[in-house]
Amino acid sequence: MKISALPAFFIVACLAVSCNRSAPEQSAKSAPASEDYAQSYEPEKAPATSPADRDYFSSVAAIGAADTIKTFVRKASWRFRAGDVQKTSLRIEDLARRLGGFVISSDLNTQVERRHTEPVSRDSALETILFSEQHQIVLRLPAMYLDTLLRTAAAWADLTDYRRVSAEDVGLQMLEQQLTQLRQELYNRELQQSPEIAQVVAATGDKTERRLRSRSVTDRARLERLKIEDAVRYSTVTIEMYDLPRLRRSMIAYADYDEPGRSFVSRAVEALRQGGELLVFISLGIFRLWGVILLAAVVFLIWRKWRPRRIKS
Repeated sequence: MKISALPAFFIVACLAVSCNRSAPEQSAKSAPASEDYAQSYEPEKAPATSPADRDYFSSVAAIGAADTIKTFVRKASWRFRAGDVQKTSLRIEDLARRLGGFVISSDLNTQVERRHTEPVSRDSALETILFSEQHQIVLRLPAMYLDTLLRTAAAWADLTDYRRVSAEDVGLQMLEQQLTQLRQELYNRELQQSPEIAQVVAATGDKTERRLRSRSVTDRARLERLKIEDAVRYSTVTIEMYDLPRLRRSMIAYADYDEPGRSFVSRAVEALRQGGELLVFISLGIFRLWGVILLAAVVFLIWRKWRPRRIKS
């Protein structure tokens, strides 16, 4: 007895939709665990927070009642200024790891705004560097803990430039991919069970090529569905942080001496350069003493003015 494929197709589609709706319900039931973790995450090591920081909450990032009937892909991007970029980065990475997430990209760089080296002696110099640090982290973590990460890390942000959180409903996309996959599977099953359809297909074209094309469509639909399911389970968070420019001074080795084997011309040029630096140093010293020089000149003029009167008297 041959069973029609149309009722079976709708039965399988209904089962797929019901399974799709049951996954958010499980996520919503396990969401309260994030509240317990936010309270137990080493608050003594976190900086002091204001009441606004403690009440920080994102309705977009949190699992809510809508997740029982919808399927969301949550993403977040955040840029802020931190007091210490390296320490804050380690805290966020450790927090993501403890929440069951992982880091997929970490880019830490130092931007040098000014660098100056001043000789101190013949073998040492003082290096002064004005620099700032920037770090970009891309991490993924379970969607139920996205709000926990944002609220906990808010205590480490001195100034937020922007914070964007999105929740895209992909329930229809998942259903479309599931229906495409089921449709191809039912088509392949009909070819195997119905000799008449197989003969028609063989007469209209290459059977092997059609089979490969059908498998390709099925595999592509399955892969797209798996990608969407992965994006639903794990949220992607992009965090950019930076700090204020800092000044660092350090002593470094400085080779400023006559090396053996140098020519007379190079030594003469070096001597002229050092002589010019000495002249500039003396000139700047004189300019710094302009007040003393002016006072001495005034005293000298007063002394010359009163000296002839004393001689006449």
